[in-house]
Amino acid sequence: MILRFSPEELILVTVAVALLFGLTGGWLVHRMQAKELEVLPVVYSAVARLQDATPTVSYYAAVNDMVMSVAESWNSVAKKRAFQQFDDELKKNRGAFFSSESIDHDTRYREILRSYGEILEGTRQSNQALGKAWSYRSQDHYRTEWDTETYTDSQGNTQTRTVSRQVYDDSEHWFDFDQNAAIASERLLTEATMIHDSSLFDPKLESYRVLPAVPLRGHGASPYREGKDNSAEVNRERDLYKKTVIRDESEEIVEAQLVHTLNQWLLTAHGEHSIPQARSAYAALRRGFTDSFESIHGADANYYYRTTSTSHSGPREYQTAQSLAAQMSQVTEPLESLFAAMRSAMECAKAVTQCLASEDGSKRDNRERAKRLLDAAIDAYRATFPTSTIDIDLRPRTWLTVVSGFAAASFAGTITWLVCSTM
Repeated sequence: MILRFSPEELILVTVAVALLFGLTGGWLVHRMQAKELEVLPVVYSAVARLQDATPTVSYYAAVNDMVMSVAESWNSVAKKRAFQQFDDELKKNRGAFFSSESIDHDTRYREILRSYGEILEGTRQSNQALGKAWSYRSQDHYRTEWDTETYTDSQGNTQTRTVSRQVYDDSEHWFDFDQNAAIASERLLTEATMIHDSSLFDPKLESYRVLPAVPLRGHGASPYREGKDNSAEVNRERDLYKKTVIRDESEEIVEAQLVHTLNQWLLTAHGEHSIPQARSAYAALRRGFTDSFESIHGADANYYYRTTSTSHSGPREYQTAQSLAAQMSQVTEPLESLFAAMRSAMECAKAVTQCLASEDGSKRDNRERAKRLLDAAIDAYRATFPTSTIDIDLRPRTWLTVVSGFAAASFAGTITWLVCSTM
């Protein structure tokens, strides 16, 4: 017996099959992602074993270890869905200690970064004032052209009709300059750059460095304190690495990869990259901003251009202002990102404290509380160690679920249509 479908039935069958496969495909992908979330990588810093730890090193170690204590606690309860035990696991994994350490070292780190904060605020205000010093507007001009075209109507007859189209002619450009705003911008930037870069950004100043003055683990002389048996801690590190990073306890550890992973908190700490970027940009800005403002102050109040282009680079003084604004952004952007990362870490530390102070609730409440803390920890880690190779963010991606479901639905719907339409 051969089944035959009417056009309406064919559409219904195709849609039904596509929905079934789409929902199933999306659900399977979501479950696979949720399974990944049950085992997060846990890599502690072991900073206590370093011979010397500067304030910056101590800060980044504390943030790393706070996040890892949350991740390890999550791993302990996620697979068996025992979220009522999450607080106990967090206490066992020293979550309260690491969050307290993060808050304490945040205070010390901010004291070290005080001058950077002043430079950031002053440079940002100067850039905002410079943005108000210039205004630009333009108007494009078009003319209407008429033409006759032929087309075939529904009866197959050739017809003609008149059509219009807009043709670009030229553009007018106006640039207006506010001298007072430029003066204010220069005054703010002068105040922001009072500190000489040689004294502020000396690379030998240990307090501004992220990497400690000792070799990394596994490279050269031992960076660990002498006279202490660390075998238990080292074995625990290797055990966590096998269980949570490579996820195969039978696999042999590649020592070079282990060392590289263990040192991600040092190698990818935000300040290790953002402070040198800001330092270099600040030195260049200090050297050249006076000449730039001298050029800008020589601008006329108004400029007018009529061109055959929809854009215009403006007068030389305007271009100088744009270049100076870009220079200031090179100073502010890495510092803004650094302080934003510190705020994210502080929010995580406060979330740990709040979680431990909360009373036990329903199963759903316990899970939601643990999930909120995990979200805060993952966000803090990604912000503080932006280029880390440790992929701690294994949260399900909604877009991946949707795309997978859509792909499954499209494939199933197409096959169903082709098969059923030939029956």
